[in-house]
Amino acid sequence: MSPHGMGIYLPEQNLPEQILPEPSLPCLLTARCQEPLIKISVIAMNPPKPIRRTCFYAGESYDMGASMGHLLFQLMTSMKREVDARMADLGLTDAQWKPLWKIKLGHADTAFELAREMSIDAGAMTRMLDRLAAKGLIERVRSETDRRVVHLRLTAEGEAAAEHIPHVLADVNNDFLRGFTKPEWTQLKESLQRMLLNAQALQEEKAEETE
Repeated sequence: MSPHGMGIYLPEQNLPEQILPEPSLPCLLTARCQEPLIKISVIAMNPPKPIRRTCFYAGESYDMGASMGHLLFQLMTSMKREVDARMADLGLTDAQWKPLWKIKLGHADTAFELAREMSIDAGAMTRMLDRLAAKGLIERVRSETDRRVVHLRLTAEGEAAAEHIPHVLADVNNDFLRGFTKPEWTQLKESLQRMLLNAQALQEEKAEETE
């Protein structure tokens, strides 16, 4: 079989015979699940054995309700609904408890930093902070070194409200993990982290393709 027939493209002129692929190498299709994660290097004397990507879903029999993406979306929607309900008992909306918690953690102390941290526009952030200030949960303090900068500080009431936030989040997570064992919890976290790494790798591949 020629190199072109194997999906390997080599210049025609004066190739040393020893770097051509062995005729006995299996033909690897490059579509979907049969695409190897490790491509054959034609200049290696002992090329690594290709690792095939495992496919758990097929378009011909795809059931959205059983897909990982759909299940994760349903899970996140349910968890958010439960968190919102319990935060409402503290008098906080979804748009209010998050900035409180980020200020408490020290992730941001200005409206600009908070807007960037939460990926929302400056106008929406200003309105949100106005509502928190009206509730007496935050205060704006002008910087002593740069009068153009306004820092955000939690009031005593804001500190008290923020103290409840991690407990609410922990309780919701624990309720959704009801019946799980510690090893199952650890395995689930590791599996989700692996999926996130795969997502990151996909983004990096796209970035490389556009360079």
